[in-house]
Amino acid sequence: MEMPCPCQHCGEWFDLHDGRSSKSWYPGTVICKECRDEEREEMEAEAAEDEEEDEYEEEDPDDFNPDACPECGSDEAGAVICSECGHILVDDDD
Repeated sequence: MEMPCPCQHCGEWFDLHDGRSSKSWYPGTVICKECRDEEREEMEAEAAEDEEEDEYEEEDPDDFNPDACPECGSDEAGAVICSECGHILVDDDD
């Protein structure tokens, strides 16, 4: 080993030239490759979880509009045919 140093995370000794920069656990510090791989997997899992949370958008019950066209969402209060997309808005029951 040319420049042995202990990993800040696991304590194992590694050659400084073989280490990797820590992005999340110890910013600005070099850690061993194995811990950096573990850190990267954790960061990717957190990013995927955050993305999944962003994709989930709860509908606000206050946003419900009974006069909205079911096809395009245009407000068509009292209309028989949607002026935006031409969807027929009257049921046979009406």
